[in-house]
Amino acid sequence: MGLHAGRSRRSAWTIVVSCIVLVAGALYFAREQPAHAGTSLQAPLELAAQLVHSLRAPSPSQAIARRQPVSPSVKSAPTWRDDANPLSGNLGRNEAERKLFHDAEQSAIQDCMNERGFPYERAKYEEDAKREPGADEHLDYGLAKLLGERHEEPEAAPPSLEEQKRHDALLGKAEGPDDEDYAGVEADGYTLSWDTSSCVSEARRRVYGDEQGYRQLAFAIEALKFEAHELAEADDGFTNAVAGWKSCMQRANLPFDSRDQLVSSLAQRHERGELDGEQLAKEEREVAAIDERCDGEHKVGASMKSAFARTQKEVAERNSARLDAFAQLRETSLVRASAFLDE
Repeated sequence: MGLHAGRSRRSAWTIVVSCIVLVAGALYFAREQPAHAGTSLQAPLELAAQLVHSLRAPSPSQAIARRQPVSPSVKSAPTWRDDANPLSGNLGRNEAERKLFHDAEQSAIQDCMNERGFPYERAKYEEDAKREPGADEHLDYGLAKLLGERHEEPEAAPPSLEEQKRHDALLGKAEGPDDEDYAGVEADGYTLSWDTSSCVSEARRRVYGDEQGYRQLAFAIEALKFEAHELAEADDGFTNAVAGWKSCMQRANLPFDSRDQLVSSLAQRHERGELDGEQLAKEEREVAAIDERCDGEHKVGASMKSAFARTQKEVAERNSARLDAFAQLRETSLVRASAFLDE
């Protein structure tokens, strides 16, 4: 599986730093700290075409609780219009639904691997968790830990023939020219491709039915989220809050336009040898504390949360047919996943 961009390639260093910034930012913002201007490193994706038609399905409201098929007469579950986060490409709207999909996928993967003669232990479901620093936990971006782990990773030995066979059965083979087993979904020059002969792919077909339709539609919904985020970054209330944050950071001798710039600067100083691991961790904590104070003083997070909630609704309403199709796909998939676990 891979994500290919039909655009000019950036330097290897830029790609490394960008990945570090994205992962470090994700760790930091898991505390429900919305991003500042400039946090989105990928432009909004323009969707390639209108996608799957609407499907009809009964409500899964009782299927989750009892794991039994339900009657079409059961009242439908709340629609995406009732969701605080309507632009999510995740079919599971809550903990119970996400666990149901996870368990169904893992069961299907295990069946597939066993059928092909490979052992497979189902991955356990990890409950959603928000990173809340405790009294004895330092506030940071997760950068020092991430870079430390990357440097400490030993060079992996080439896989054995049996290990390679197991990998290919589970995740698929590397794509070759004119590979008939590969499928893909596209948007704005980007193609997400995968090996449909893999057990992961087969599991999705067993649980969701039309895997390519599901992934194309989920990809499209996530693309709409980029659009909504860009609109939120242009909101007057948010831009004013960011201007206040920048002034506050500059007074602390941190002249950055965005948090991405700040984290990238720390990463580059470490790579140049200006900061060792211990120095990086110390400076990261100090900078993150200033960042947190400035953010709170100027209500950057609250401004983004408010603007993003509004722009998500606006973008969702303009794309209601797509959201309705995804909601129907969710209803059908919940019933299929529940029935699959009952087999």
